[in-house]
Amino acid sequence: MNYDIGDLLNGWEFNPDEFLARRIRTGKGEEKLQIRIDMGVLQLELSGRPDGQTPHDCPSLLDYYQDLIKKRDEPGDLVLEEEECEDLFQEAWQFYHRYLSLFYLEDYEGVVADTEHALQIFDLVDEHAPNDAIRWYFEQYYPHAIMMQTRARAMLALDDDDYKAAMLAVEEGIAHIENFVEEWERIWFVDQPGHL
Repeated sequence: MNYDIGDLLNGWEFNPDEFLARRIRTGKGEEKLQIRIDMGVLQLELSGRPDGQTPHDCPSLLDYYQDLIKKRDEPGDLVLEEEECEDLFQEAWQFYHRYLSLFYLEDYEGVVADTEHALQIFDLVDEHAPNDAIRWYFEQYYPHAIMMQTRARAMLALDDDDYKAAMLAVEEGIAHIENFVEEWERIWFVDQPGHL
């Protein structure tokens, strides 16, 4: 079997000034998402986890931990290990790549779903991380996910010629990000004086 993908790469030239993504159909008729990067191609699933994995026999790690929390007598007492947080970050990172690609391909409903998944991971870690450093490692990406979700919601409204709903989506997104910034400023500059 020939594993060389040179012809594939030569047929889809990399451009460092442009985000390149496309939908393809496999020989089995399944639809996949491809992203062209400088050293090759990433291929992602369009449903479930982008890597197609089902950790702990669950659709995603987020689902696994949400189910775990629901089954606990005291959900608030769960503290994630650092390695568990790293695994959750990798999942969020996969969804980040997919929602960027879906935005490029104008699949705004997919963007809303994938940004929501990432935001729920951030919320999970915010509630159950072992320390603030890990919380911030996740939370620093929160405004970007909100911004992309806001843009996607606005584009969906514009597709329906609902300009009022589009403006409302933008205003809500801005307010969400402003609230996030105010909360972290309070944490770092009021609750923990001396941190800059």
